[in-house]
Amino acid sequence: MTHPSGIGRTTLPWTGWSAGVYDFNNDGWKDIFAAGGHVMDNAELTSSRKSRSRIWSWSITAAKFETVTLPAEALHRGAAFGDFDRDGRMDVV
Repeated sequence: MTHPSGIGRTTLPWTGWSAGVYDFNNDGWKDIFAAGGHVMDNAELTSSRKSRSRIWSWSITAAKFETVTLPAEALHRGAAFGDFDRDGRMDVV
């Protein structure tokens, strides 16, 4: 289901860490979150890939996932999920 859903094309060149599957926008459908970054922190020196990556989130729309990325690239290594502010919505740090 990775490629038919559209996630395969988006994620193939990247390494994802701390994936979480929750209903982040409270629309009744599960969403996917992944913090990204290459395994090597200096991948640019030995390949055409970048070490730093964006954070990705996928929301389901019409049986396909819509990719949303945050603009800042960084060397992400993890994420934690929970309702940290106790407002009934899932948070990510």
